[in-house]
Formats: sequence, C-alpha cells, structure tokens
Amino acid sequence: MRILLPVAAMFTLAACGSQEEAPAEPVPTEATAPADTTETLPPPRREEFTAAWAEACSEAEPVGTALCKSKGLGDPGFTCDFGLGEDEYRRHTAELEPGEESWVLVDPENACSVE
Repeated sequence: MRILLPVAAMFTLAACGSQEEAPAEPVPTEATAPADTTETLPPPRREEFTAAWAEACSEAEPVGTALCKSKGLGDPGFTCDFGLGEDEYRRHTAELEPGEESWVLVDPENACSVE
C-alpha cells in the first residue's frame, strides 16, 4: 500500500502535464540601431592629457603625472588632476573635452596659468 500511493501520485502529476499548449507565435520586432553610431575618443589617460596640455600650454612646464576622471554619465568631458615637472603630487586641475580627433583643454587660458 505504501508503494502504490507514491506511484499513483506520480501518474496523476504526469497526466496533468500531458496537455501541452501550443507555443505562442513570436511577435516580429524591428531591429533598431543605437541613436549615436559615431566613433568616440577613448577615455583620456596621462599621455592624452600631456598631449592636450603641450598643445594648449606650450610655454608651461611639462606634465609629470595626471589622472583623469569622467564628469558623469551623459557628459563627454573629463576632469583631470595633474602635477607638473618632477612633482609627484597632482596639485592642479583642468577639464578636457573631445575635439575632432583628440582631447582638448576646456579653458586653456585659466588651465595654463597654474602656479
């Protein structure tokens, strides 16, 4: 008797699943391309900041160290903390924005006048 009860329950459950429903017809969807498909510049590293600094501030001391951070989601600009010459500390700040082919300083007059 103990053996028949689990076997009967198994057949009952199997019978419940025997009526298969027809799979729903897939709804065709139109593939959409992303809104902005243009190539973008990679995030700036020390080398990109150094190049932008050298181009905008040709008479200033060269960049020794730099670290750039994104301004946030949806904003293409970066804020860069940097040190000049042999200084290992990043004491200065400048902002970069994407140019046509490279990164450029946002406000070169103020950025280049670091002391």
